[in-house]
Amino acid sequence: MGQFRQTTHEVTLTAAGGATPTVRVWDLPTSVPLTKLSIAISSAGVITAAGNLAWNVVFGGKWVQTPFNSVHSGGISQLNNVIAGGAEIAAVVYTTNNILATNNVVGPNTMEKNGLPIVLELTNAKAAAVTVYVTFISEILGMNA
Repeated sequence: MGQFRQTTHEVTLTAAGGATPTVRVWDLPTSVPLTKLSIAISSAGVITAAGNLAWNVVFGGKWVQTPFNSVHSGGISQLNNVIAGGAEIAAVVYTTNNILATNNVVGPNTMEKNGLPIVLELTNAKAAAVTVYVTFISEILGMNA
């Protein structure tokens, strides 16, 4: 049995039509493969405004500059849906027991053959800005994380 790890990001999205209604967040790098991945979204008890929050789980893609520290683009959608507004957000939006490749950075700004970024893209179509907490939980399959 491996060791579990958890990473949580605070994400604030402007209202639809604002400066940043779409944001991508990603699981932190690991140098070993992982499994039992779950991604959860929470508004920490806050009732959100009317309108939807769309989410999209993406594997792959690349960073524009520094990996894990700049804009991410591309990738293949694994699963997507929307969370209706006017309610608290508390949902596990994605789970898999597949063994996933390391997302460790090989080159200066690419993932190359040893990397698989795991990304959650959020798009706010609500009438107001929203802050959510995105949590990645996974089991690492090796000695080092």
